[in-house]
Amino acid sequence: MSDAPELDIGALYRDFHRRAYALARAQLGDEDDAADAVQEAFVRVKRGVATFNRHSQPQAWLARIVVNVCHDLRRYRRRRPELHVEDVEAVAVVTCSQATPERSLQALELRAVLAEAIRRLSDDHREVIVMRELSGLNYEQIARAGRCPKGTVMSRLFHARRKLRAWLGPRLDAEHSLNA
Repeated sequence: MSDAPELDIGALYRDFHRRAYALARAQLGDEDDAADAVQEAFVRVKRGVATFNRHSQPQAWLARIVVNVCHDLRRYRRRRPELHVEDVEAVAVVTCSQATPERSLQALELRAVLAEAIRRLSDDHREVIVMRELSGLNYEQIARAGRCPKGTVMSRLFHARRKLRAWLGPRLDAEHSLNA
């Protein structure tokens, strides 16, 4: 019998549901797919609670499960692509916390540019950047979740950030010069 406490799935859901969703959303790029992925991840958590190493961090374990579910969903979608008569982008409702409508629009456009840049990253680079920057996991947690050495995580983060900077830099510089 272990001295480590039991895993409280309800508390895990309360504490990390939003981060799991952000991770899935960044991986999949679609709100509905992300919600489905998080739901499936928590189903897997419930089924696999007996396999949880009580000395590990639950959020790293959950992050790995979310990433695996996202991989599975992407593989499934590649094998069975959905046919759409028409691709319609829904306009998201944005709360206007900016001073002007123009700034709100700029923030929305920046978010879209950033999301596109993250989607352009390889799966490995996207995973580490999302786990680090959106989910707030540290290098050790990412390494455990990704089942790779800490040095690999650091290298992937370095390269992911460099690619994002290369893709975003010219776009942001051009936008900044237009607004100046």
